[in-house]
Amino acid sequence: MARYVKVRALSVTACEAKAKPQNMDMVDYVIQHLERNLQRVLCDQPDIIVLPEVCDRPAALGKAERLAYYRERGDKVQQYLQRVARENRCYIAYPSHSFYSEDAMVNCCRMIDRQG
Repeated sequence: MARYVKVRALSVTACEAKAKPQNMDMVDYVIQHLERNLQRVLCDQPDIIVLPEVCDRPAALGKAERLAYYRERGDKVQQYLQRVARENRCYIAYPSHSFYSEDAMVNCCRMIDRQG
């Protein structure tokens, strides 16, 4: 017998770094942007949500700013997505950049399970 799963793919445009309020932390701004977009699909109670590549990177950052942002971001966005997956009992495919050495990045996709 087949088991049907509900898959939702988000096509999220990157949040604009220039639009960030002065008093808000960049990582919190990105999380808020992702949260607004995830609300559009969570109401469907999907089994898996697939996020777009580098969905947690603000637009219009130079290379040095991007590296500084990724250092500041650490695993904060991943922790947020783990909480969302746990609370909504769904999987989340989270593609992003990670450091593999001091200033070198690698593109990877993490699969967050229903337990976060």
